[in-house]
Amino acid sequence: MDFKEYKRLFTEKAQNNGRDSDYINLCLSYAEKLYNQQVPVIYDIKHLSLLVGVKEDYIRRAITYTNKYYWNFHIPKLNGGKRTINEPLPLLKDIQLWILHHILEKQETHPCAKAYVPQRKLKENAKYHTRQKLVISFDVHNFFPSIDLEAISKIFINIGYSKKNSFLLAKLCCLNNELPQGAPTSPYLSNLYMFSFDDNIMRYCREKGIIYTRYADDITFSSKSDINIKTLTEFIKHELRNKKLSLNPAKSKVMYKSDAQIVTGIIVNERMRLPKKKRQELRQEMYYVITRGLENHINFIKCNKRNYLKHLAGKIMYALYLEPSNTEFQDYYTFLQRLMNPNYKRKKKKLALDPNIILNEVLIEQLSENYITCIENDNSIQKVGSLELHYGLNLCHANSLLFAIMLKEQYPTVKVNISEGIVVLTNGFAYMHFWIHVVQNNKEEFCDVTRDCFEKKISQAKERRYYKVTNLTIDEMKQRLASDNIFLDSKEYLSLYYKKYPKFSEVYDGLNNKLSD
Repeated sequence: MDFKEYKRLFTEKAQNNGRDSDYINLCLSYAEKLYNQQVPVIYDIKHLSLLVGVKEDYIRRAITYTNKYYWNFHIPKLNGGKRTINEPLPLLKDIQLWILHHILEKQETHPCAKAYVPQRKLKENAKYHTRQKLVISFDVHNFFPSIDLEAISKIFINIGYSKKNSFLLAKLCCLNNELPQGAPTSPYLSNLYMFSFDDNIMRYCREKGIIYTRYADDITFSSKSDINIKTLTEFIKHELRNKKLSLNPAKSKVMYKSDAQIVTGIIVNERMRLPKKKRQELRQEMYYVITRGLENHINFIKCNKRNYLKHLAGKIMYALYLEPSNTEFQDYYTFLQRLMNPNYKRKKKKLALDPNIILNEVLIEQLSENYITCIENDNSIQKVGSLELHYGLNLCHANSLLFAIMLKEQYPTVKVNISEGIVVLTNGFAYMHFWIHVVQNNKEEFCDVTRDCFEKKISQAKERRYYKVTNLTIDEMKQRLASDNIFLDSKEYLSLYYKKYPKFSEVYDGLNNKLSD
């Protein structure tokens, strides 16, 4: 229902209940703000109880005697000690999930916040900091408990809710006037609370040529050049004080290229992988499982875990998540799967088109040097015409290359050129995007096989810059992009969009009609 229909129905029912025009206009003015935010309209606690399907008395008791609606337990920390988890009772948890899905997830989080957001994973947080000269990590002290009820109320007020209803929603999300670790609303609320902090830090880092990400209470900085650590630290402390937060000095780390640069438990020096100690532990554990046998090993280590095998397979899967091509861990995973399922057979992945085949065989056979002036491959950089690209980028643009081949086969007299393009800068990534130029009878046509994908991405980007690429080498490109804090590694990232590319056959048909005319 659009707001016009809502306004009509509300006015009709309010008038039938004897409400005057001032009351109606006041309510509609309040409701319109929430409609614009695409969140549910909540007038009072009774209205909320109807929306969530929970009795009003239960909600009142939950916000008055909050401690009775949680149960507490402890889990071990990675660095020792215990972490207290406050788990809400089922019905309160259902209310919190409703608030999360219907209100909080409709709000935008900062792109530098990598935790607790769909489509943003631990791996994405780490990959921004690979192959850097210097990596610095900080930890925010007592993160969730430092975010209080007043701060949470302001979040709901900023969304558009009244002070009274904002306080009500905040009380349902807080325990002892602070964010509880265990409530489903706490992670997303923490990201919304830190939005201004993330934005200020990002702006500061952009000016200094520093990469910044935050994963919950872990904040990470990296750069290919030196960083004034003292100045950066003081700025962070100042911004944290504005949010009533502070650093944990015991967990601050400065990691140079010669060190093991670890970001949220992931090695990022040259590529993402498990730390050496973790890899060795996994190898040792698998060695004993293989040599001793599963049952003997479990008895030997006196393991009480009911799902030990699944737990071990999960650790192997995480290692493969970081290093998908690691054959050692692939074999470990296959071995464990066969223990769990004797009929298990490793699935053979469908391989994408090999760029070497496309460039070195197909293109050479189908297109002469007049159209592809130079083809080189040193396993790190590929060069197509006068445009040099990072290895793997051409793989994601196989459609463009095959499309050029189809054109050349169909129209031998047509000149096909794929050596011109553009670099689109958005959200800290550089997207290489090139066109196929077709020249016939001195009339030039061009076809962008990936236009829809890139136009959509560009429209979503808040800040974007463009660079035309013509006869530009990779060194020149790096110099041009150096000041813009770009992470130029599109093999993995662009592959995510491969499925979204338009079918080049459809584009081919359209251009075919033009050329035929």
